[in-house]
Amino acid sequence: MVADSADDDPWGVDGPLGRLVEGEGQVLMLGAPLARLTLCHHAEATARVQGKRYHSYTAPVRVRESVEWQHYSTLDTYWGALDYWDRSDLAVGESIVGMLAEQAVTAGAVTTTHLHDCPVHLVEAAPAVVSVRRWIEDHF
Repeated sequence: MVADSADDDPWGVDGPLGRLVEGEGQVLMLGAPLARLTLCHHAEATARVQGKRYHSYTAPVRVRESVEWQHYSTLDTYWGALDYWDRSDLAVGESIVGMLAEQAVTAGAVTTTHLHDCPVHLVEAAPAVVSVRRWIEDHF
C-alpha cells in the first residue's frame, strides 16, 4: 500500500489511504479515540468542493546516495482543510476529525467495543470515506 505511493498527494487516491479504500480495507483503532481517524483526511482530499487549504513545506529526502530537499504542498490537516466552524455545530475546542468520524459512525461504517477499559474501533474504510465525503460535499 505504501510502495511507490504519490509523495505529492499523500491524502489522495494514489496515497496509502486511497489504496486502503480501493482495496476495501479496514482501520483498527486500539485505544485511540475516533477523533484520530486519519482516514477523514482522505475524504477531505477527495471531496469535490472549493476552498481547500494547503500547506507548503520543504523536507530532506534520501535519493540513492544523497539527500535532496524536496518541496511539497499537501492538504492542511493541522489548521483544517476547510472552514468547518462556519458550516457545523462544532463547539470551541471540539475536534474537526472527531466530528467527521461521527459521520462514519452514523452511516454504520464503524463497529465499537472495549477490551477492558480500552476502546476498540473497527472502521470499514470505503463506506467511512463515502459518508464523510458526502457530509463535506453537502456542507461546502
